Amino acid sequence: MLIDYDVWKNSLLSFSNEINGLLEFKKNPSIGYGADFITGVISCEYSEFKNKIFMSQNVISGNNEAGLSFLIFEDQFENKNKLHLGISQRDFFDKIFFVKPIKTGNNLFNKKFSVNSSDKAVALNIFSDSKVQDIFLGNSLLVFNILTKAGIKEVKMKHMGKKLYSCVEMQKALDDFRYILSKMFKT
Repeated sequence: MLIDYDVWKNSLLSFSNEINGLLEFKKNPSIGYGADFITGVISCEYSEFKNKIFMSQNVISGNNEAGLSFLIFEDQFENKNKLHLGISQRDFFDKIFFVKPIKTGNNLFNKKFSVNSSDKAVALNIFSDSKVQDIFLGNSLLVFNILTKAGIKEVKMKHMGKKLYSCVEMQKALDDFRYILSKMFKT
């Protein structure tokens, strides 16, 4: 989707102001053909856990038009416990390779998604929750994972729709991410 660069920039600025976030634009080295690769990053405090959540979206910009990437929410924190967790839609390969996902107790959810984790208790605490299940069942373009690298736990949620998100959509996505984080931290 191509949009006017200033429209995208102003959309992030409006949302950042609504949530009292800090907005920063990072221009990456030119990718050629007179185009720029720019990342808009909004950081906001998540007071319950005294962490910052980062929301970002990239654009490839040229001639005042921007091609949008997906919307990413991320939280990082120190944690020595190695944890990986991922959720994906069940597909043909799950059946061929007989991947044994973690069962959540919801047959509809289990038929549609595979949840895999190095810590079953954390996975169940997050994905046995009906609100979390509804978030994923209602959005087929949602990716969520947790990785631990060098003592830093990285939690990411990506909305894979390449579009201009409204402030309402961004607020809902932020609220969903915060809710999932709260389930993760309660283990």
